[in-house]
Amino acid sequence: MRSVGRIECIQLADVDWIETCGNYVSLHLGTRSVMHRLPLSRLLGHLDPARFLRVHRGAVVRTSQAANLDVVGDGAWRLTLRSGAHVAVSERYVDALRAAMRER
Repeated sequence: MRSVGRIECIQLADVDWIETCGNYVSLHLGTRSVMHRLPLSRLLGHLDPARFLRVHRGAVVRTSQAANLDVVGDGAWRLTLRSGAHVAVSERYVDALRAAMRER
């Protein structure tokens, strides 16, 4: 992965979750984040669907990192990851996320 004058190899095994930031994605790796100029739609084609799950229009999580799923409002959901990070979950993806969490 190339980043402002440097190239860094990121292992997918180190990625906890991914969020969109315009034409970029932010790869969340434990305590740090790395930006990469690639739309989420293109990145999704390279991710193993058995390990990564889209939970929102702008977020994908590693299913093994999912800890708790909570209702936070009228139809709003929030996923807490093992790292303590919180990720918004769309109602559209809740059932798939629940199923993935049960399968673990």
